[in-house]
Amino acid sequence: MDTTKLIVKTESANLWWGIYGICEKIGWEDLRIYNDKGEKIASLCLNTKRYLRNGIEDLRNDPTEAEFVQAIEDYLKDDKIHYWFYYNNEFDDDKYEVSYDAPRNEKGEKPRFMDIWHHHESIDLSTIRSAVENFAHQFLKLDNVEIEIEEEPFENSMTDYKKHMEHFGDGEEIQISFSDEVVNTLSVLWNKSKEETLAKLNRSL
Repeated sequence: MDTTKLIVKTESANLWWGIYGICEKIGWEDLRIYNDKGEKIASLCLNTKRYLRNGIEDLRNDPTEAEFVQAIEDYLKDDKIHYWFYYNNEFDDDKYEVSYDAPRNEKGEKPRFMDIWHHHESIDLSTIRSAVENFAHQFLKLDNVEIEIEEEPFENSMTDYKKHMEHFGDGEEIQISFSDEVVNTLSVLWNKSKEETLAKLNRSL
């Protein structure tokens, strides 16, 4: 069976800060998915349980969000990946539909954008990988995919984080330690032993 390569690009610096164990992992991230020719296939927003759980209370007071709230409540009850679809409305200046197969609304239109609601509490590499694999199976009809996540180099992330803390921190000394989970994850990503991985991390401090 042929394998299709999908390349995933991310948007946020603090996504990688969390993945590298520099700070807490984030709860949502915008993803862009490309084929191996560099052609964009999809743009998606990846959300996690912590993010949606924290926002649901504010939405309960808005009757126009009742369907959205119910969908979140259903999602929070299980450990499956869910999807939420956004369709064109009368206020959109530009009408757009996704290029791939997706559920149509009562007007017969496909969504203009979609969220992936992952059952993880926060985002790490396995969250992104399994979300994109699920999306590829559900909407691109691809069963055998190779996922390449475009990595933000660790050294760049550490430099950006230190600059961020210099501008927005409270002046306290930055204390960073790397958990076993982070070391295990990065040793796989970097194809290094755990000892080599930890040494690389510590050299950056």
